Amino acid sequence: MAQQVIFVGSSANDGTGDTLRNAMVKTNTNFTELYGLHSERSHAEYNVPYGDVGPVTGNDTEQFVHDGSPVEFTITVTDVSRTEVLIIFSAPSILLSGAQGPIVIQRVVGGVGTYIHGFIVSSIDNGYHIVYEDAHGQSVGTEITYKLINITGSGGVGGVVQFPTTYGFQFCGREI
Repeated sequence: MAQQVIFVGSSANDGTGDTLRNAMVKTNTNFTELYGLHSERSHAEYNVPYGDVGPVTGNDTEQFVHDGSPVEFTITVTDVSRTEVLIIFSAPSILLSGAQGPIVIQRVVGGVGTYIHGFIVSSIDNGYHIVYEDAHGQSVGTEITYKLINITGSGGVGGVVQFPTTYGFQFCGREI
Protein backbone atom coordinates (compact mmCIF):
# COMPACT_ATOMS: atom_id res chain seq x y z
CA MET A 1 0.00 0.00 0.00
CA ALA A 2 1.15 3.52 -0.67
CA GLN A 3 1.62 5.94 2.19
CA GLN A 4 -1.58 7.80 3.10
CA VAL A 5 -0.64 11.50 3.10
CA ILE A 6 -2.62 13.86 5.32
CA PHE A 7 -3.56 17.02 3.46
CA VAL A 8 -3.06 20.01 5.72
CA GLY A 9 -4.33 22.73 3.40
CA SER A 10 -2.58 25.78 1.96
CA SER A 11 -2.74 27.76 5.19
CA ALA A 12 -4.10 27.26 8.69
CA ASN A 13 -7.91 26.78 8.86
CA ASP A 14 -8.48 27.48 5.14
CA GLY A 15 -10.84 24.47 4.84
CA THR A 16 -8.83 22.71 2.11
CA GLY A 17 -7.11 20.10 4.30
CA ASP A 18 -8.40 16.70 5.46
CA THR A 19 -11.01 16.61 8.18
CA LEU A 20 -9.78 15.42 11.58
CA ARG A 21 -11.55 12.10 11.05
CA ASN A 22 -9.99 11.49 7.62
CA ALA A 23 -6.57 12.47 8.96
CA MET A 24 -6.87 9.93 11.80
CA VAL A 25 -8.07 7.20 9.40
CA LYS A 26 -4.95 7.79 7.29
CA THR A 27 -2.78 7.79 10.43
CA ASN A 28 -4.21 4.46 11.62
CA THR A 29 -3.79 2.93 8.14
CA ASN A 30 -0.13 4.01 8.02
CA PHE A 31 0.61 2.62 11.50
CA THR A 32 -1.21 -0.65 10.78
CA GLU A 33 0.99 -1.21 7.74
CA LEU A 34 4.20 -0.34 9.64
CA TYR A 35 3.39 -2.65 12.55
CA GLY A 36 2.51 -5.40 10.09
CA LEU A 37 5.89 -5.08 8.40
CA HIS A 38 7.83 -5.39 11.64
CA SER A 39 5.79 -7.86 13.67
CA GLU A 40 7.15 -11.32 14.32
CA ARG A 41 4.62 -13.42 12.42
CA SER A 42 6.34 -16.71 13.09
CA HIS A 43 9.10 -17.01 15.64
CA ALA A 44 10.86 -20.04 17.08
CA GLU A 45 13.96 -20.60 19.15
CA TYR A 46 16.26 -23.06 20.82
CA ASN A 47 17.72 -21.38 23.88
CA VAL A 48 19.90 -22.69 26.67
CA PRO A 49 19.73 -20.44 29.72
CA TYR A 50 22.77 -18.81 31.33
CA GLY A 51 24.53 -21.04 33.82
CA ASP A 52 23.32 -24.34 32.38
CA VAL A 53 26.03 -26.93 33.08
CA GLY A 54 25.57 -29.16 30.02
CA PRO A 55 27.28 -27.99 26.82
CA VAL A 56 25.75 -27.87 23.36
CA THR A 57 27.83 -30.47 21.58
CA GLY A 58 28.16 -32.08 18.18
CA ASN A 59 30.39 -34.83 16.80
CA ASP A 60 31.56 -34.64 13.21
CA THR A 61 28.72 -35.37 10.72
CA GLU A 62 26.11 -35.05 13.49
CA GLN A 63 23.51 -32.52 14.54
CA PHE A 64 24.29 -30.54 17.69
CA VAL A 65 22.43 -31.62 20.82
CA HIS A 66 21.90 -30.35 24.34
CA ASP A 67 20.79 -32.73 27.09
CA GLY A 68 19.75 -35.23 24.40
CA SER A 69 17.60 -32.76 22.45
CA PRO A 70 18.54 -31.76 18.89
CA VAL A 71 19.47 -28.09 18.43
CA GLU A 72 16.82 -26.92 15.95
CA PHE A 73 13.74 -24.78 15.56
CA THR A 74 10.73 -24.88 13.23
CA ILE A 75 8.87 -21.99 11.62
CA THR A 76 5.61 -22.12 9.67
CA VAL A 77 5.34 -19.63 6.78
CA THR A 78 2.36 -17.36 7.53
CA ASP A 79 2.28 -14.76 4.75
CA VAL A 80 3.08 -14.71 1.01
CA SER A 81 5.03 -11.48 1.51
CA ARG A 82 7.27 -13.18 4.10
CA THR A 83 9.80 -15.11 2.03
CA GLU A 84 12.78 -14.88 4.38
CA VAL A 85 13.74 -16.01 7.86
CA LEU A 86 16.18 -14.05 10.00
CA ILE A 87 18.37 -16.59 11.82
CA ILE A 88 20.32 -15.66 14.94
CA PHE A 89 23.02 -17.90 16.38
CA SER A 90 24.88 -16.83 19.49
CA ALA A 91 27.44 -18.87 21.43
CA PRO A 92 29.83 -16.85 23.62
CA SER A 93 32.56 -19.49 23.73
CA ILE A 94 33.64 -22.66 21.94
CA LEU A 95 35.71 -25.75 22.77
CA LEU A 96 37.20 -27.96 20.07
CA SER A 97 38.34 -31.57 20.52
CA GLY A 98 40.49 -32.10 17.44
CA ALA A 99 37.89 -30.43 15.24
CA GLN A 100 38.56 -27.76 12.66
CA GLY A 101 36.32 -26.91 9.73
CA PRO A 102 32.72 -26.00 8.94
CA ILE A 103 29.59 -25.93 11.02
CA VAL A 104 26.42 -25.43 8.98
CA ILE A 105 22.83 -24.33 9.33
CA GLN A 106 20.62 -26.79 7.49
CA ARG A 107 17.14 -25.94 6.17
CA VAL A 108 14.74 -28.90 6.06
CA VAL A 109 11.52 -28.66 4.02
CA GLY A 110 9.41 -31.76 3.38
CA GLY A 111 12.13 -34.01 4.76
CA VAL A 112 14.79 -32.65 2.39
CA GLY A 113 17.78 -30.97 4.02
CA THR A 114 19.87 -28.27 2.35
CA TYR A 115 22.95 -26.62 3.83
CA ILE A 116 22.26 -22.87 3.62
CA HIS A 117 24.99 -21.20 5.68
CA GLY A 118 28.34 -22.36 6.99
CA PHE A 119 31.11 -20.95 9.12
CA ILE A 120 34.55 -22.26 9.97
CA VAL A 121 35.64 -23.16 13.50
CA SER A 122 39.33 -23.41 14.34
CA SER A 123 41.64 -23.64 17.32
CA ILE A 124 41.62 -19.85 17.85
CA ASP A 125 37.85 -19.31 18.00
CA ASN A 126 36.25 -17.59 20.96
CA GLY A 127 32.54 -17.95 20.19
CA TYR A 128 30.14 -16.69 17.58
CA HIS A 129 27.31 -14.26 17.04
CA ILE A 130 25.86 -14.71 13.56
CA VAL A 131 22.81 -13.13 11.94
CA TYR A 132 21.81 -14.68 8.62
CA GLU A 133 18.83 -14.05 6.32
CA ASP A 134 17.53 -17.17 4.57
CA ALA A 135 15.49 -16.44 1.42
CA HIS A 136 13.55 -19.73 1.43
CA GLY A 137 10.81 -19.02 -1.14
CA GLN A 138 8.29 -21.42 0.42
CA SER A 139 4.50 -21.08 0.29
CA VAL A 140 2.15 -20.22 3.17
CA GLY A 141 1.65 -23.12 5.57
CA THR A 142 5.03 -24.73 4.84
CA GLU A 143 6.98 -25.85 7.90
CA ILE A 144 10.70 -25.13 7.75
CA THR A 145 13.09 -26.65 10.28
CA TYR A 146 16.54 -25.18 10.82
CA LYS A 147 19.21 -27.45 12.32
CA LEU A 148 22.77 -26.82 13.50
CA ILE A 149 25.14 -29.50 12.12
CA ASN A 150 28.84 -30.22 12.77
CA ILE A 151 30.57 -31.18 9.51
CA THR A 152 34.12 -30.31 10.57
CA GLY A 153 35.44 -33.41 8.77
CA SER A 154 34.27 -31.97 5.44
CA GLY A 155 37.16 -29.82 4.31
CA GLY A 156 38.72 -29.87 7.77
CA VAL A 157 39.55 -32.15 10.69
CA GLY A 158 36.60 -34.06 12.15
CA GLY A 159 36.01 -34.00 15.85
CA VAL A 160 33.82 -32.76 18.66
CA VAL A 161 32.69 -29.13 18.88
CA GLN A 162 31.22 -27.89 22.15
CA PHE A 163 29.57 -24.63 23.06
CA PRO A 164 29.75 -24.30 26.87
CA THR A 165 26.52 -22.86 28.21
CA THR A 166 27.97 -20.96 31.15
CA TYR A 167 26.93 -17.79 29.34
CA GLY A 168 23.96 -19.28 27.51
CA PHE A 169 23.35 -20.32 23.92
CA GLN A 170 20.80 -19.15 21.34
CA PHE A 171 19.69 -20.52 17.96
CA CYS A 172 16.47 -18.87 16.79
CA GLY A 173 14.66 -17.31 13.84
CA ARG A 174 11.67 -15.26 12.78
CA GLU A 175 9.87 -14.48 9.55
CA ILE A 176 10.77 -11.18 7.97
